[in-house]
Amino acid sequence: VHFAHPDTGFEFSGFVVPDFDSALEMTRVAAAHLPYRLAGWDVAITPDGPVLIEGNHSPHIYGAEIADGGYKKNPVFRSFLREVGIP
Repeated sequence: VHFAHPDTGFEFSGFVVPDFDSALEMTRVAAAHLPYRLAGWDVAITPDGPVLIEGNHSPHIYGAEIADGGYKKNPVFRSFLREVGIP
């Protein structure tokens, strides 16, 4: 867990991503048009609102698993990964 950005020192406590709900809805709408159960989304938060950059059908779960310290330990997430074919 990081409480501040390692390079800039920006502290995350209390920070709220602007337009997060809009960004989330944008990815939900886009996901409904894909045949995949799992996708990684790149979204930019701009002064004019969120912009969907791309969706990735292979979002590199293993790199995130290593970096985050083991979220595959969560039984709900682990079950979903097995369901979509990721051991």
